[in-house]
Amino acid sequence: WPPSVRLNEQQAREEYERAMRSSRDQRWRRQRMGLPFRYPLSAAMVLDVLTSVLLTVEEVHQLGYAINDIKNDNLMMSRRGQIKGIDLDSFSKIHSPYDKATDFMFLAAAVILFMFNASSLQPALGLHWKELAESEERLRQELDLAWPFGDVEKQSEGRVSKAELTSLIVDLVRRCHQMSYARDPERFTADIARLITLKRRLLTEEFVVD
Repeated sequence: WPPSVRLNEQQAREEYERAMRSSRDQRWRRQRMGLPFRYPLSAAMVLDVLTSVLLTVEEVHQLGYAINDIKNDNLMMSRRGQIKGIDLDSFSKIHSPYDKATDFMFLAAAVILFMFNASSLQPALGLHWKELAESEERLRQELDLAWPFGDVEKQSEGRVSKAELTSLIVDLVRRCHQMSYARDPERFTADIARLITLKRRLLTEEFVVD
């Protein structure tokens, strides 16, 4: 059970670290984290899922609750593509920004695992997601080396570049892991809007009518 009140960021980080150590001791959880998708997801599908997850987190926080156990196992998708949160017994009231901190740290890990697994039928079992979350340079390098979405600029007819999409993912992970969003929810809202705009540009050709 999460504490009723978190007093500072250090307490939130320690809680997160305990949860990570606990999960490493559970073989079934590690196996579940590595389960592949039935077929590779496209860049557009990945952005759709990310948007839904981020909006879910934002809405729960706006209702005054912290989720406390964000992970791929606790986010289900309906046949219509709707994200559903389960295991609601981990939710707790938000008393200060520190109470949202672990949500964003868990979210950073979930985004990394999703990005490196969603587009492949071979799960990245050896992925060192914690190191990637802690190093912007390494995260950019690994995304560049393992880029799974083909020529995004060609797919979008020049409206979206690989560099722009990579920068967005890196910003999301880093700001989650560094708890920037916990302190500044308006920045979280702005980056969700940025993601939605990029998703629309990827899928829709824009034109101007005089």
